[in-house]
Amino acid sequence: MGEGSAKGKDYFSIVSQGRGRKKTIDKAPRLCYPAFVYYQGLGLIRGFDVELHYREEPEQLRSIRRCLREKSLPVYAMPEEGGVIVEKGSVRPFGETVVFR
Repeated sequence: MGEGSAKGKDYFSIVSQGRGRKKTIDKAPRLCYPAFVYYQGLGLIRGFDVELHYREEPEQLRSIRRCLREKSLPVYAMPEEGGVIVEKGSVRPFGETVVFR
């Protein structure tokens, strides 16, 4: 999901944490999405949607409201300093993640 407006040569990382160490799994440039779309993803999560690289921009807030209307699922908006832990059916946000219901 997203109607992104990230510009420039910013990069994001997918990070794995374990035993007090961080390991970068992947690094990719930010994308600018010209229109609202839903992405299938890896199929690893159910029962909620995500808005990645959240910056509280008007386009992102419109996308989140649209997703809430169309899917009736909570949306976890994750800035670079946030994420979620999904464990045994429970979703726990951490960092600066914002939950929209």
